[in-house]
Amino acid sequence: MDRIKKIGFILLAVILISVAIVYSLNNLVGVIKIGGIFSLAKKVEMNPSIINIDLGVISEGQGSRSFDNIAKLIVRNSSKIIAKASPTQGYASSGENISLIINGEITLSNNKNYVIQMPCLYSIGGCYRILVLIPGYDAPMDIDPGEYTVSLKISWTAQGSGKVDVNLSIQIIETDQ
Repeated sequence: MDRIKKIGFILLAVILISVAIVYSLNNLVGVIKIGGIFSLAKKVEMNPSIINIDLGVISEGQGSRSFDNIAKLIVRNSSKIIAKASPTQGYASSGENISLIINGEITLSNNKNYVIQMPCLYSIGGCYRILVLIPGYDAPMDIDPGEYTVSLKISWTAQGSGKVDVNLSIQIIETDQ
């Protein structure tokens, strides 16, 4: 009989923990995850080569977060670079009428600063931007030799209710163009 009681208590504990986990997930407002993979090339090197940034749970409809000095970009010769973003996984949303726009900005700093604006980095429900080629985002950007600190700013605007799970990869690529 004692063995049956012990098994019963264990099953009850497992059920209570499962209910607590499910309940906490149902109260989750939103999650934005940003991951980073930076491509390396012969003339351009980034240290560390992979950066993982977790924004955690975002509960504001609008905001931004800055990440300063997340890496060093070493440019040995005059080069051209471009930043590309792509979802690493599809988004999973639950809720109605969710819209989300994520914008980014990479700043490369030493004696000279380079800023790569990345509008509409990710969007659900549409994103409108000025139709102009942005150096470093839509077209290769010239960069002088040197060692640059890399900083990233992510901003977002979200509307509706529910949960969105986003995983992005931002790559800095050396181009031949």
